[in-house]
Amino acid sequence: MLYYEEPYLRETDARILDREEGKILLDRTVLYPGGGGQPADRGFVICGERKIPARHVGGGWHELSEECEQNEVTVVVDWEHRYMTMRMHTAEHAFFRFLQDRGARLVKIDLGEISTIVFRGEVSAEDVLDAERKTRALIKEGRAVRSFWISRRDADRYPDLRINWERIREEKIRVVEIEGHDLSACKGVHVANLKEVGDFAVLKFREGKNKEVKFMVGEDASRAHARYSETLRRLTWKYNLDAERVDAYISNLQEERDRLYRAIREISARIPFTVEECNGLKIATLVIPAGDRKAIVKRMLEWTRNNQGVAIYMEESGAISIAISEKLGTMDKIIEVLRDYGWKGGTRGNFASGRVENGEAIEELKKVICSPDIHLHGGENEP
Repeated sequence: MLYYEEPYLRETDARILDREEGKILLDRTVLYPGGGGQPADRGFVICGERKIPARHVGGGWHELSEECEQNEVTVVVDWEHRYMTMRMHTAEHAFFRFLQDRGARLVKIDLGEISTIVFRGEVSAEDVLDAERKTRALIKEGRAVRSFWISRRDADRYPDLRINWERIREEKIRVVEIEGHDLSACKGVHVANLKEVGDFAVLKFREGKNKEVKFMVGEDASRAHARYSETLRRLTWKYNLDAERVDAYISNLQEERDRLYRAIREISARIPFTVEECNGLKIATLVIPAGDRKAIVKRMLEWTRNNQGVAIYMEESGAISIAISEKLGTMDKIIEVLRDYGWKGGTRGNFASGRVENGEAIEELKKVICSPDIHLHGGENEP
């Protein structure tokens, strides 16, 4: 098809050879059907005066969004989308070859405006950054890219060929070569020179059993590099650091944060509630700057199961949680009071959690809870 023979061709005239419901068979096309991680081209056919969105689904068959009765059409590719994926795919070949040399094994690729490579192997962040630097150097150098076909029996003549035999079904194998760098079995559509990629930037690297890299190309990649550089410089200026010390600085902060979290969890598990009693009801309150909310809420719910009353927890930020004993009815009156203090949150059964604007809400809640007018008392609410 023309997307292989002339990958820079943006449109072509074609004859309709056959029709099925919603599909036409063309004798030629510029629309790539997708495969190998590269998405299908976007495009349309010109049928008379109409532009009908079309997608090549393989074998020359094209899905149309509406019927075309003519026998001859013009097929047009969305060039901006095609050219972006061509550049992205060629950049992926250049980049992943460096990772494979470090032991990476490809799982899948997903090409788009931000592309993803998923792979396995003992590859570090330093390996990824080194591969990025080398890829950018190849792009700047402008290595030539070409494609050609070989037979299965000739594959042994190319010992450096990257190929997944489990995915090869045909006798003919298409090979994409980046001059002096990579040979890869691939059915995707590529640019003729790495210089066309423009630039390359890794946006994210996620470690794990399946590692993941997200990347961009072109001007978007250059802007990403500039943005990361500016961010790093702002940090080093603000905290009077050398760039080489940022990693150690952040690691120390994380260790200190973890120590604080452990201390907060330990305190939250044992810090006592202040318990008051009025008209046969108990009110347990805890107001602290911050705590392990999950641990404290667990204690509140346990307390309300063992006591006839209300438990209230509040932080300086305005975050507040309330639990009431099941026999004391609903949370409606309590939420009504909290609304006067800018309450935003939700309730579930005998528990409410949200945020208020200031700590005066607790004192007002105590007054309301202790008031016999709202019938928040076991004797009057018990079934």
